[in-house]
Amino acid sequence: MLICKTIDGMLAGLVGVSFTYPLDLSKTRLQNQVTMVGKIAKYKNLPDTVVKVFRYEGLRGAYAGYLGNASVLMFEAAFKLVANDMIRKELTDKETGHITVLNECLTGAFTGLLQSVSITPRELLKIKGQEAFTRGEKFSLAKSMKEIYTKSGIKGFYRGWAATVARDVPYAVVYFPLYAHLKNSDMFHNGKEFKYNFLAGFLSGMAAAGVSCPFDVIKTRLQNQPAGVEKLTWTGCAKRAWRTEGQHRAFFKGVVPRMMCIGSLFATAQAFYELQFGIYIFDRVS
Repeated sequence: MLICKTIDGMLAGLVGVSFTYPLDLSKTRLQNQVTMVGKIAKYKNLPDTVVKVFRYEGLRGAYAGYLGNASVLMFEAAFKLVANDMIRKELTDKETGHITVLNECLTGAFTGLLQSVSITPRELLKIKGQEAFTRGEKFSLAKSMKEIYTKSGIKGFYRGWAATVARDVPYAVVYFPLYAHLKNSDMFHNGKEFKYNFLAGFLSGMAAAGVSCPFDVIKTRLQNQPAGVEKLTWTGCAKRAWRTEGQHRAFFKGVVPRMMCIGSLFATAQAFYELQFGIYIFDRVS
């Protein structure tokens, strides 16, 4: 039932982002950190960043930008997980119940393209909230949205959209088919146990996050460009990173934190989604 799946997706998204938000914030800090050759970086790795954030900024700093992120991610997770289920069902052979690898990849591609519509504005606001806190500025979600709309209209919320699409499509092409195969395998107990669904989500999320990392680095920087400077295109941003930060290394900055963060998020969200709380809640309400 669509309503139950939507409830499952919203709960999964909320639980996932609540548990993993400090990791995501730390991953953003690492990726947005421009380290010149020969200079000492402020943040060394994911554990170092997490520790420094909690030590110097406290719980408030670790969850800077959380409200705007979580409020949207609930609906985004529901949309993404349910959309993938529905598209996958349509591309599955009705007689045999089998879906080809090509159709699995097409399902992931469509899901990635659709999710970019909702994820781009959310991540833009999330990054602005996280970075404002590091500068000691008070972040207002409503004020930030108003400023973006006043300056650029709806288009302003989609800065970095091309890089987001370039990141989310390959991510989803890798993640959803891989998760389905792992979850439904005998090794992972055919999707019948929470811990194995969690592990399948974690491994699939890590693999997909690694593949799409270069585009995530570019997207993060595009969305965090300061006001008053000439805006870079995503190709211009890529060229600058290549020239000034050690060529290919710049594109995989924060790759391990990203893999850990995304793996944890999708492990949590996917495992809770499979619990199907929506049916229980719907039955209780009705």
